[in-house]
Parts: sequence; structure tokens; C-alpha cells
Amino acid sequence: MGLGPLGAALAMLACLSARTEAQGEARAYARLSAGVLRLGDTGSLSVTVENAEDARILKLPAVAGLTLGKPGRPNTQRSSGFVNGRVYSEFAISWTLSIRPEAEGDYEIPPISLEVAGKTLETQPLHLTVVVD
Repeated sequence: MGLGPLGAALAMLACLSARTEAQGEARAYARLSAGVLRLGDTGSLSVTVENAEDARILKLPAVAGLTLGKPGRPNTQRSSGFVNGRVYSEFAISWTLSIRPEAEGDYEIPPISLEVAGKTLETQPLHLTVVVD
């Protein structure tokens, strides 16, 4: 007795699912909308976690001379596809925070701590220059 077209399709899907690419380890990074801001302008800081479906920002660093806004609800992005006959899946969570300078100068924004799947990850430090226009 054969599987029929639906059974064959389901069997093929099960085989492809078994060959799904591993997502890899979760990684966190941060990015500024601009490396140089004019005094009086507001920029943004984006925090992203890849390869994890659950993450939260634990603590924002305090930087004298900069005001960091509170993170809002995270944005999530999921994608999947086929590469070389393998199914892959990617997932990312990101937050955008406002950043407002209070004085001109060079600022080092320390790493931002996140909890990802029960582990603590940190972003890389960032450098921001604030100039008077």
C-alpha cells in the first residue's frame, strides 16, 4: 500500500525537518544610529540578540553626559529557507532605545547585559562622539 501524494509530501517534510540546520549559539550586539551626534539631537541605540527566541535586557549602563531611554517592546524577526538542500531557521529579537547627549565630548557606552536562555550575554562597548554644531 502506497503513501499517496499527501503521505509522500509529509514524509519528505519530516525528512527535511530532521535535516534542519542548527541555529548556532546565541549572540548579542549593539549598534548606534550614528557614531557622531550633534548636541541637541537624539540618536538611537539598537540591541539585537540572534539565534534565541527568548531574551531580555537586564540592565542598561549609566553614562555620565548621556541619557538612554527605556527599551520598549522587543521586535522579533523569524526567517527560514533552503540552502544546499538543507532547511535553515533564524530568529532575532531587537530593542531600540533613544540616546540623547547632554554635553559635547567622547563617550564610551559599556556593554549591555542581557539574559538569553538562562545565560547572561553582553554586547560590545560602543563609542559615541558628541559635537557642537
